[in-house]
Amino acid sequence: MTHDPLHNLLQRADIAAGLPSVPNRLADDVLRAARRRTLTTVARTIAVGLVVALALGLWLRPAAPAGSPSQVAKSVSADGALRTETASLHDELSQLQAELRLQTMVVNRLLELERQRQARDRLRAALGEPDPIDTVRRQREQAAVTMLWNADREDREGSRHESARHEYQRLIDLFGETAAAEAARNRLHRLTPNQGDSL
Repeated sequence: MTHDPLHNLLQRADIAAGLPSVPNRLADDVLRAARRRTLTTVARTIAVGLVVALALGLWLRPAAPAGSPSQVAKSVSADGALRTETASLHDELSQLQAELRLQTMVVNRLLELERQRQARDRLRAALGEPDPIDTVRRQREQAAVTMLWNADREDREGSRHESARHEYQRLIDLFGETAAAEAARNRLHRLTPNQGDSL
């Protein structure tokens, strides 16, 4: 089956181009679009409610007064009630708009903070900086090993067993969760007086 040369060229171009790339901040864009859609929906609902309320007010409005003083008074009082209700709806709309602006500002600030955190994480990864918590953990391990080494040195000197016991106990107190502290527990147990001559 023969193919059109243009068709073949387009197929090769599609294969060479590969799959479309997805931007790194796709999740942020999707969240922003969803929030924008929600805010638009709320604003649209409020606007429709106001239009319906105004239309209902105009529809229920009594006809022009025929001329009798009591009918004119009723018409004026109904017109005043409608104006009061319209003003009340306007105030409520203003409050809702202010609340919407405030919530939009909060959402935008949270999005900005998240973008900053992600940028810091990307920068830290690009620079090869380790996680600060891991760095502190490694430093604690190193300090514990150094203390264990010093206590072992004290223990090797025959007359300094009491000093070694003190150093092992201090290591356990300061760095109890480390592997060096576990080794210190074993050595302290070996040095306890009830072991007697096994020293």
